[in-house]
Amino acid sequence: MDKNIKKEIIKRIFSIVYTIIFLIVSTWFWFGPREEIVKAKEDYDKHTTFAKVLEFNSANDDFEIDQIAYSDIEGMKSSAYDFSIKNNSRKNVKYLLFFLPDNNKITRDGCTNLPNNFIKYRIKKNNNEYSEVRSLSLDGKIYADDLEGNQKSDFSIQYWISNDNMEYVKKRHFHGKIAIIEDNYV
Repeated sequence: MDKNIKKEIIKRIFSIVYTIIFLIVSTWFWFGPREEIVKAKEDYDKHTTFAKVLEFNSANDDFEIDQIAYSDIEGMKSSAYDFSIKNNSRKNVKYLLFFLPDNNKITRDGCTNLPNNFIKYRIKKNNNEYSEVRSLSLDGKIYADDLEGNQKSDFSIQYWISNDNMEYVKKRHFHGKIAIIEDNYV
């Protein structure tokens, strides 16, 4: 075989392999993280907590964000929603916290919830400093960590409606709950 033909064949094989690898990686980034979200949303109407060994404690398990939009500076002055998570086992447990819409309240009130990207929040754990201000992701995941056996973590979260698009936000609000999902045992 001619040297040029061999080089051309090798180039085409590498091109095909790189294209396939790119498609696989892109597909994973696009669809991969959604698996845990689908599980959370499938079980959401049945439970507030999807954990077997983690215990979720809060004075109020649901919340409503009103129609008033705030700047980040005003939002950071808002009252915090406090809750705790306790690991009732002896094993370390990884968990995920989600900020999910309360479908029961949305249906009952006949309202339209704001999309997640209009909700801003910041969170702190065990009296540490608050995190930076974040916009709620489409999947609603707000925090991931692990908790040692027989330990407890206290959280505070401040949340508000972003004032980025005032016309769209008018006459809308957000009904939601915080849900916890055990990721797996460490």
